[in-house]
Amino acid sequence: MPTVHRWRPIEDLGADAAALTDGELTSLSRVWRRQQGVLAEIGGLAEFETRLRREWAIETGVIERVYTLDRGVTRTLIEKGIHASLIPRGGSDRDNVEVARIIQDHYDTLEGMFDLVGGQRELSTSYVKELHA
Repeated sequence: MPTVHRWRPIEDLGADAAALTDGELTSLSRVWRRQQGVLAEIGGLAEFETRLRREWAIETGVIERVYTLDRGVTRTLIEKGIHASLIPRGGSDRDNVEVARIIQDHYDTLEGMFDLVGGQRELSTSYVKELHA
């Protein structure tokens, strides 16, 4: 039997956003701030962020079933960068050059979203079209 969902308007979350959590976010936030400080002191924060964004870009395509990658190839791309030469023949169900280009597009889109959220970019119709392109 198919699941049926009845449409209803989205409701505001309310004034107390903390009521939506189980309290773990506060402790996780403290841990992250400490680790962020340690990474910044040793000069590793930028590298951590770059690798994390690479992982998000790669996993986006995997989740959306745009391509497949085995875990070893994924780890290599996260650590060394998005290069077609790092994807071996048979490491994906698509051409390695095409996969690298798709991942790079996802990475660039992610960077653009961070620019938007950070206030360096305005939300506009042309920007939404650019994202879709």
